[in-house]
Amino acid sequence: GLNVMAFAVIYLLSGVVVLLFSIIIIIHLGIKPKFECDFEFIKDVFKRALPFGIGTLFFVYYLWIDRVILSVMLNETMVGYYSAAYTLVNALSFIPNAFTTSLFPIMAYYFKNSDKSLNTIYRIGIKYMYMLALPIAVGTSLLGSNIIDIIYGPGFIMSAQALKVLIWAEFFVYIDVLLSQMMYSINRERVTMIYAGVGTVLNIVLNIIFIPRFGLAGAAAATLATEIWFFTIAYYVLSKSGYKINWMTMLPKPIISTFVMGIFILTFMQLPIAILIPIAAMIYFVVLYATKYISNEDFDLARQVVAAKMKGPSQKV
Repeated sequence: GLNVMAFAVIYLLSGVVVLLFSIIIIIHLGIKPKFECDFEFIKDVFKRALPFGIGTLFFVYYLWIDRVILSVMLNETMVGYYSAAYTLVNALSFIPNAFTTSLFPIMAYYFKNSDKSLNTIYRIGIKYMYMLALPIAVGTSLLGSNIIDIIYGPGFIMSAQALKVLIWAEFFVYIDVLLSQMMYSINRERVTMIYAGVGTVLNIVLNIIFIPRFGLAGAAAATLATEIWFFTIAYYVLSKSGYKINWMTMLPKPIISTFVMGIFILTFMQLPIAILIPIAAMIYFVVLYATKYISNEDFDLARQVVAAKMKGPSQKV
């Protein structure tokens, strides 16, 4: 029942709570916060952090500029339809973000200590992100209208056309987030800043071209094209740096599993979506396991990664 500023205050209060909690944890670990101004340290940190900051700003602009252009070239109603779809897709990003955030310290550690182990982590990360992203993208493409109808109601059915394209942009997000963290871990933050800037400009240009012709689907297509750009450049840089993926061994089995899942969805589309989605997901992972995409080697490597995460920092110290 309050106005929009009340929701803004929620972010402020939650930030304060997180800060206080972090200070308590630091003190509990025996590190007492001390306030001082070390200008040489500040200068050094600012210099190192600048590419990260500028790159992050580019990504933020890229994530929001399509809605701004939609509001100018179409109207606020279309922005609402597009935002409804984008919000659903963006909610899925917590999976790759949480995964790559946990991996980043290990990647940075192995970059200095074991290049072979870093390449292994990189391969595992791509493998699992692809494994998760593909069925989500295909399932949402098939059930997009049903999902919009259940969550937002029939009045938002126009959001479905954007959702069915944006979900494929999210497919690349799952991989691009890992590629970006990999770039940061091997000290390629300046390259990341540049391709993020170029990608933002590309996104603006494509939105201006596509929106008048294709409406919401045009804005979604611009987002998809930009994510493909991010993937292409980051993968190229990493490959040139010696970090490569054998796509021929990685691609087929999830595609087969997703195909079986898709046949099931199309056959039993009349089922309630709350029943259809869990069964479809179960079918996907059963077929995936049957094709031995997830091997004992993967479990062994995963255990090694966890052990390294717990052991690595102490070695560093």
